Amino acid sequence: MHIGICIQKETIKNMNQINDLNKTIKEYTYNYSKPLIYDDINKNYFLAYLIRDVDFSILVNPNEKLKIYVIQYQDKNIFLKLNENNSNPNHSLDMLDIIGNYNISIKNMEMTDDTTEYIKSKLFFELDSTFDLSVEFTVFYRKNEEDYIMSNPHIRGKKFILTI
Repeated sequence: MHIGICIQKETIKNMNQINDLNKTIKEYTYNYSKPLIYDDINKNYFLAYLIRDVDFSILVNPNEKLKIYVIQYQDKNIFLKLNENNSNPNHSLDMLDIIGNYNISIKNMEMTDDTTEYIKSKLFFELDSTFDLSVEFTVFYRKNEEDYIMSNPHIRGKKFILTI
Protein backbone atom coordinates (compact mmCIF):
# COMPACT_ATOMS: atom_id res chain seq x y z
CA MET A 1 0.00 0.00 0.00
CA HIS A 2 1.46 3.38 -1.04
CA ILE A 3 -0.22 6.07 1.06
CA GLY A 4 0.88 9.67 0.54
CA ILE A 5 -0.19 13.26 0.77
CA CYS A 6 -0.28 16.19 -1.56
CA ILE A 7 -0.38 19.78 -0.34
CA GLN A 8 -2.03 22.24 -2.72
CA LYS A 9 -0.96 25.85 -2.17
CA GLU A 10 -3.06 28.68 -3.60
CA THR A 11 -1.19 31.93 -4.05
CA ILE A 12 -2.93 35.06 -5.28
CA LYS A 13 -0.79 37.29 -7.45
CA ASN A 14 -1.62 40.90 -8.12
CA MET A 15 -1.24 41.60 -11.84
CA ASN A 16 -0.62 45.31 -11.12
CA GLN A 17 2.93 44.39 -10.20
CA ILE A 18 3.44 42.70 -13.56
CA ASN A 19 1.76 44.81 -16.23
CA ASP A 20 -0.55 47.38 -14.61
CA LEU A 21 -3.74 45.36 -15.01
CA ASN A 22 -6.37 45.61 -12.30
CA LYS A 23 -6.59 41.84 -11.96
CA THR A 24 -5.43 39.13 -9.66
CA ILE A 25 -4.71 35.56 -10.63
CA LYS A 26 -4.61 32.38 -8.57
CA GLU A 27 -1.59 30.18 -8.91
CA TYR A 28 -1.61 26.60 -7.64
CA THR A 29 1.36 24.45 -6.73
CA TYR A 30 1.16 20.79 -5.74
CA ASN A 31 3.70 19.10 -3.47
CA TYR A 32 3.60 15.30 -3.21
CA SER A 33 5.22 13.26 -0.45
CA LYS A 34 7.10 10.03 -0.86
CA PRO A 35 4.94 7.04 0.01
CA LEU A 36 4.58 7.03 3.77
CA ILE A 37 5.73 4.18 6.02
CA TYR A 38 2.59 2.18 6.85
CA ASP A 39 1.93 0.48 10.21
CA ASP A 40 -1.09 -1.27 11.66
CA ILE A 41 -1.92 0.21 15.06
CA ASN A 42 -4.53 -2.48 15.69
CA LYS A 43 -7.15 -4.29 13.61
CA ASN A 44 -9.12 -1.07 13.01
CA TYR A 45 -6.52 1.74 12.75
CA PHE A 46 -3.43 2.55 10.71
CA LEU A 47 -0.58 5.02 11.07
CA ALA A 48 1.39 6.27 8.06
CA TYR A 49 4.38 8.54 8.52
CA LEU A 50 7.70 9.92 7.32
CA ILE A 51 10.66 10.25 9.64
CA ARG A 52 13.12 12.46 7.76
CA ASP A 53 12.62 16.12 6.80
CA VAL A 54 14.24 15.45 3.43
CA ASP A 55 11.42 13.06 2.49
CA PHE A 56 8.82 15.84 2.61
CA SER A 57 9.29 19.50 3.53
CA ILE A 58 7.37 22.44 2.17
CA LEU A 59 7.57 26.20 2.66
CA VAL A 60 4.18 27.73 3.45
CA ASN A 61 3.00 31.22 4.23
CA PRO A 62 0.18 31.74 6.75
CA ASN A 63 -1.70 33.79 4.14
CA GLU A 64 -1.74 30.99 1.54
CA LYS A 65 -4.80 28.81 1.18
CA LEU A 66 -3.83 25.18 1.69
CA LYS A 67 -5.57 21.94 0.85
CA ILE A 68 -4.31 18.51 1.81
CA TYR A 69 -5.06 15.45 -0.30
CA VAL A 70 -4.69 12.04 1.31
CA ILE A 71 -3.91 9.70 -1.55
CA GLN A 72 -2.89 6.19 -2.53
CA TYR A 73 -0.26 5.95 -5.24
CA GLN A 74 -0.70 3.18 -7.79
CA ASP A 75 3.11 2.97 -8.07
CA LYS A 76 5.51 3.85 -5.24
CA ASN A 77 7.74 6.02 -7.46
CA ILE A 78 5.04 8.03 -9.25
CA PHE A 79 5.32 10.94 -6.78
CA LEU A 80 8.49 12.05 -8.60
CA LYS A 81 6.65 12.51 -11.91
CA LEU A 82 3.69 14.20 -10.18
CA ASN A 83 6.01 16.72 -8.47
CA GLU A 84 7.98 17.35 -11.64
CA ASN A 85 4.82 18.17 -13.61
CA ASN A 86 3.06 20.08 -10.78
CA SER A 87 0.13 17.72 -11.40
CA ASN A 88 -3.32 18.41 -9.96
CA PRO A 89 -4.46 15.24 -8.12
CA ASN A 90 -7.92 15.53 -9.67
CA HIS A 91 -6.33 15.33 -13.13
CA SER A 92 -4.03 12.41 -12.21
CA LEU A 93 -6.53 9.71 -11.33
CA ASP A 94 -4.78 7.28 -13.66
CA MET A 95 -1.78 7.40 -11.26
CA LEU A 96 -3.40 7.74 -7.83
CA ASP A 97 -6.60 7.38 -5.83
CA ILE A 98 -7.84 10.27 -3.70
CA ILE A 99 -8.95 9.15 -0.23
CA GLY A 100 -10.06 12.66 0.66
CA ASN A 101 -9.19 16.35 0.35
CA TYR A 102 -9.45 18.91 3.12
CA ASN A 103 -8.83 22.65 3.54
CA ILE A 104 -6.26 23.38 6.25
CA SER A 105 -4.79 26.48 7.91
CA ILE A 106 -1.51 26.94 9.75
CA LYS A 107 -2.63 29.95 11.77
CA ASN A 108 -3.05 28.11 15.09
CA MET A 109 0.01 26.21 16.24
CA GLU A 110 1.13 24.94 19.59
CA MET A 111 4.72 25.94 20.29
CA THR A 112 6.85 23.04 21.57
CA ASP A 113 10.41 24.36 21.37
CA ASP A 114 11.75 27.91 21.19
CA THR A 115 15.35 28.76 20.27
CA THR A 116 17.00 31.97 19.21
CA GLU A 117 16.65 31.17 15.49
CA TYR A 118 13.41 29.24 15.14
CA ILE A 119 10.31 27.95 16.87
CA LYS A 120 9.49 24.26 16.50
CA SER A 121 5.82 23.35 16.67
CA LYS A 122 3.42 20.50 16.04
CA LEU A 123 0.49 21.19 13.77
CA PHE A 124 -2.45 18.81 14.09
CA PHE A 125 -5.50 18.65 11.82
CA GLU A 126 -8.54 16.48 12.40
CA LEU A 127 -9.59 15.89 8.81
CA ASP A 128 -12.56 13.55 8.94
CA SER A 129 -14.41 12.55 12.12
CA THR A 130 -16.30 9.71 10.42
CA PHE A 131 -13.05 7.87 9.66
CA ASP A 132 -11.13 9.34 12.62
CA LEU A 133 -8.65 10.66 10.05
CA SER A 134 -6.03 13.12 11.23
CA VAL A 135 -2.65 14.44 10.13
CA GLU A 136 0.17 15.97 12.12
CA PHE A 137 3.19 17.91 10.87
CA THR A 138 6.36 19.18 12.47
CA VAL A 139 6.54 22.91 11.72
CA PHE A 140 9.51 25.24 11.98
CA TYR A 141 9.03 29.01 12.08
CA ARG A 142 12.19 30.93 11.34
CA LYS A 143 11.99 34.07 13.47
CA ASN A 144 13.38 36.42 10.84
CA GLU A 145 11.31 34.98 8.00
CA GLU A 146 7.65 35.07 6.99
CA ASP A 147 7.34 31.45 5.87
CA TYR A 148 7.02 28.22 7.82
CA ILE A 149 8.55 24.85 7.01
CA MET A 150 6.08 21.94 7.30
CA SER A 151 7.61 18.46 7.37
CA ASN A 152 7.34 14.89 8.70
CA PRO A 153 3.64 14.18 8.14
CA HIS A 154 1.90 11.53 10.25
CA ILE A 155 -1.54 10.30 9.17
CA ARG A 156 -3.77 8.25 11.47
CA GLY A 157 -7.20 6.83 10.72
CA LYS A 158 -9.53 3.88 10.40
CA LYS A 159 -8.32 1.24 7.96
CA PHE A 160 -11.75 1.15 6.37
CA ILE A 161 -11.06 4.46 4.59
CA LEU A 162 -8.27 2.77 2.60
CA THR A 163 -10.71 0.36 0.98
CA ILE A 164 -13.21 2.91 -0.31
